[in-house]
Amino acid sequence: MQSRLLPFKLGSFVWLAMGVAGIASSAAADEPPSLSLHSAIYDPVRQRMVVFGGNDGASGGNQVWVLTLGNDPKWRLLLTSGAPPAKRFGHTAIYDPVGDRMIVFGGFRDPFGGLADLWSLSLADSTWNPVQPTGPVPPARYYHSAIYDSHQNRMIVFGGTDGIKDFSDVWSLSLTSTMWDSLNPTGTVAGREQHSAVYDPLGDRMLVFDGSITYDNIMQLSLGDSLSWTELHPSGQAPTPRSGHSAIYDPEGDQMIVFGGKGSQYPDDVWQLSLGNTLAWSHYTLLPFLRLRCGESPYGGFRRHPGRRYGIRYRSDLGSRSEIADALGSREAVHRGVPDGAAIARNHGR
Repeated sequence: MQSRLLPFKLGSFVWLAMGVAGIASSAAADEPPSLSLHSAIYDPVRQRMVVFGGNDGASGGNQVWVLTLGNDPKWRLLLTSGAPPAKRFGHTAIYDPVGDRMIVFGGFRDPFGGLADLWSLSLADSTWNPVQPTGPVPPARYYHSAIYDSHQNRMIVFGGTDGIKDFSDVWSLSLTSTMWDSLNPTGTVAGREQHSAVYDPLGDRMLVFDGSITYDNIMQLSLGDSLSWTELHPSGQAPTPRSGHSAIYDPEGDQMIVFGGKGSQYPDDVWQLSLGNTLAWSHYTLLPFLRLRCGESPYGGFRRHPGRRYGIRYRSDLGSRSEIADALGSREAVHRGVPDGAAIARNHGR
């Protein structure tokens, strides 16, 4: 596994490798180890990403790392108080804006199996607290999904596995009363694991995509007065079947963005599902990574940048000079913002 941070600019559809500094905390490393099956949330109050747990190749972890975002991004190992959750991977985490906290549910604890516990991390003072909910508790699980329903201030959990079977159940956790409730929507949905789920606040629905190489579908769970499952059939070429991918909701574009995963191969593609009046898939074709050399200008010349190791070498077969500059935001951004590599994404049909 590689530990790299690659921002994807939604406005210009370009990958950038971010140069990130690290801040050592006591004897700890100054950046996270290579991780998989971890969780990450965005903390908008402090403009940072919060990463918890994950598999480092040997076992699960329970460290919390924060990446400050802005002009000078930095990794920092968060020194928390209170007894932390058990080490785990394959769990979920959501951001609770009302409680200013991160809520963690379930996951896999090696070698014991699935978990069904709930934890809260205060984002104000970095304190862990176990959450003791009322009502029936969901069966232990991992590789499930969870979203935050802002209309009703609740967490919705769907699917996952206990290692024997894949779940198709839906659970709601009220973040006001801390009460679990088993939901019974109409319609049918196949049990699945390692799928993606996003919350569409404009449509008041959860969108679930794939989760197994045999599904290749996108399901909608309406979350209004009448809970129901519906299979959607967007126009356009659909992504290949996959699991273990990631997906986000883009509020500015009112779209779902899907990246990567595993299927018959390990795709590194990016897909957009527009969520307006017409549902439609679009595929972003990433041009090859530009190999970077010290001091080279993207416009064919040689330009020195004190303190910068890399520039971008322009290649005429990858697009015009203005295309590269527009995609990256500005010509100066080409030189300032890319320490390791960049690829420009072209959108089919846009």
